[in-house]
Amino acid sequence: MQIKRIKAASNFADAFGLAVAQIRGYQSLCEECEHLRSTAFNASDERHLNILRGLWKYLIPSEAFQLVSKRWADIGFQGTCPDTDFRGMGLLGALNLLYFAESHTALARGILSASVLSTSSYPFAIVGISLTDLLRKWLRDGELKCHFYNYVRDAPTLNDFHFAYG
Repeated sequence: MQIKRIKAASNFADAFGLAVAQIRGYQSLCEECEHLRSTAFNASDERHLNILRGLWKYLIPSEAFQLVSKRWADIGFQGTCPDTDFRGMGLLGALNLLYFAESHTALARGILSASVLSTSSYPFAIVGISLTDLLRKWLRDGELKCHFYNYVRDAPTLNDFHFAYG
């Protein structure tokens, strides 16, 4: 069917369904990220502790895990126990750091090494948590809609958020 010489798209229903799924998915992702951000990191929670174990394993694998250690400061946390440094980004900040360390281990170790060795040293972990905050603000303000709608072929998920971070 043609109206005013506009050809009807044969895949309109599929494209429309995908667009609706992406919009709903984006809204759900915003809600999930906000929930994770507002979930206080608690090192006495075994699931949260496993995130710290994972960070340690990927960033300094040659040493045995210690919850309290000066090595956390070397990783870029403010003290010897990292749990309070997540306060602004909660569990979301911890999960993004773990995603980066796990998915891009060599790069993460290189950046960590450069952060310690360079003359203009910077706290690797705190920078990562701050980048999570920036990405979350972009998500909340709609700045990432174009990215997710164009590069994610379905409803965006937390993994897609981690991928954008990494």
